[in-house]
Amino acid sequence: FIAGGAIEIDGRLPVNPHGGQLGEAYIHGMNGIAEGVRQVRGAAVNQIPGDGPVLVTAGTGVPTSALILTSD
Repeated sequence: FIAGGAIEIDGRLPVNPHGGQLGEAYIHGMNGIAEGVRQVRGAAVNQIPGDGPVLVTAGTGVPTSALILTSD
């Protein structure tokens, strides 16, 4: 799945289109929420096509919180 490119920006399940903690400051999950909102609004720098829901998780190692954002 991963080796086949499924988590790339143009893959079946894009992951961290904003660069994750490597591309932005570490603000305990707020960057992920802000990026999720941008994706839902259609205003992200690395916009993922489609209107599906956005899953945002936060935590070190194992996600400790999750949020699903939709445009509805």
